[in-house]
Amino acid sequence: MRFFRLLVLLSVMLPWTQIAFGVESSAKKQADTNPAQFANTPTAQEWKLVNGRLDEIDKGINKLIEKSAASAIWPLLGTILGAVIAVLIANRNLKFQAKLANDKAELDSELARRKAGLDIGNSFAQWQLKQLSDLYGPLHALFRQSIGLYRHMNAVLVNKAPEKFRLQQASTGEGFDGQVFEICVDGSWDRFRTVLHIDEVYGNGYGIEEYFDEIVKIGGLITKVISEKAGYARPDSSELLAVFGRYLAHYSVLERLHYQVKARHSEDGSSLDNEIVVDGRAAFPHEIHGLVEHDFLAINQELSEWRKKFWS
Repeated sequence: MRFFRLLVLLSVMLPWTQIAFGVESSAKKQADTNPAQFANTPTAQEWKLVNGRLDEIDKGINKLIEKSAASAIWPLLGTILGAVIAVLIANRNLKFQAKLANDKAELDSELARRKAGLDIGNSFAQWQLKQLSDLYGPLHALFRQSIGLYRHMNAVLVNKAPEKFRLQQASTGEGFDGQVFEICVDGSWDRFRTVLHIDEVYGNGYGIEEYFDEIVKIGGLITKVISEKAGYARPDSSELLAVFGRYLAHYSVLERLHYQVKARHSEDGSSLDNEIVVDGRAAFPHEIHGLVEHDFLAINQELSEWRKKFWS
């Protein structure tokens, strides 16, 4: 502004400025009579008029500057405020999206973990169902049937010859149902063993031959199941696997003895040239019932718990 004001002051030295700023007619006349002096020396009135005009210009320019500044600052502030709000919203959105992504990742991880656990549990359940259907279920049913027939045969023998046969309460936990079937041989009571005492009962008029035949037949079915499905035994059932071997050996001997005794009591009374001789080591492994029963119930319990967990 000062530079502009200086330029204006300098310009009043020229004659045309008098016209631009409206100098009085008396000043014009004086300029006409002495033009050189007037051009070089402005009058006080001219200075005052110029200063007044410059003040007006200053005020106008200041007003324009203030108005321009006021009109420019608000859009600028609005732009800055909008940018700040946009940044805050964008930052909030980013945090929200990051939280959503993190929550989704955690949910996906949990779902994947549960699915993996469910798949493993389902595979394990399928394996247990296979164990039940192919090994433990058939053995459980066949042993129950065999025990039932064996006890019926015991009852028949006790009724026929109570002085020779009896059912005693088991004292060592070796009985199928808490009882032990005994036979009196040479005045001594011993536990009845089919492979040792079959000749004492079969074909001797007690009427138990069909019981015995059926028990041997069931033993053949048990042997088939064990031979083909023993691989389905539970991993922690090493004792049962050993007993399976003893049962297969027992049945091989029993089957041979049964064939021999039937041949001797046949109508022609024939006998085999090479009859098998046995001892107590070929006796039925009574603990097999408890081992099969234990695993059968354990698998059923585990499946029941798995179903409850799955449906809960």
